[in-house]
Amino acid sequence: MTNRTVRILLLEDDIQTVAALTHYLTLLEEEMSAQNMDMSLVVLSEYSMVEEYINPDAKHTYDVVLLDRDCKMGGSFHALDFEKFGVENIIAISSTPQWNEEAQARSITRVVWKDYENIYGFADKVMREIRDVLKLPQPTEGTAASEPLFKQAVGIVRESGKASAALLQRRLRVGYARSARLLDLMEDEGVIGPAEGNEPRKIL
Repeated sequence: MTNRTVRILLLEDDIQTVAALTHYLTLLEEEMSAQNMDMSLVVLSEYSMVEEYINPDAKHTYDVVLLDRDCKMGGSFHALDFEKFGVENIIAISSTPQWNEEAQARSITRVVWKDYENIYGFADKVMREIRDVLKLPQPTEGTAASEPLFKQAVGIVRESGKASAALLQRRLRVGYARSARLLDLMEDEGVIGPAEGNEPRKIL
């Protein structure tokens, strides 16, 4: 059986944002592979590349486009030909209201406001929009399968030989509440033992 290839275009000039999104896209690709789907990702960091390479070439097609503004080069990825790629496939992801509002004025309905204070929470919301565009099921809340960082958290705990919220906060760059939830999920999945006062959790 031939795999279906999902093509994603990420128009983003901020490396921190690219890192967060590609981290989550890696997890999504692992899930998609079980459904005979591959992912092709193109990342452009300068708006001029859109004008010079993407818009003119009829061969370029994408299932999902993540659209920011190119602040570094003083232009905008909004130079993208919206009609060519379909407004229903574009997700606006700027941290600046002006640019998301401009996208909405051009018929973009999917908008995720970028939050640099919670960049992984932002990336998680973007993944939900991507799933919606691709008609993939949303993960069930409150389970290990619904937590994109679960596998990475398990790897960190097993590698370090200890399970603590502080460790996960530092390594995953998440808040206390999420790190504590990850520990609870690991307990539910039998990765670690229950909390016993101030004693470290046992790794099973």
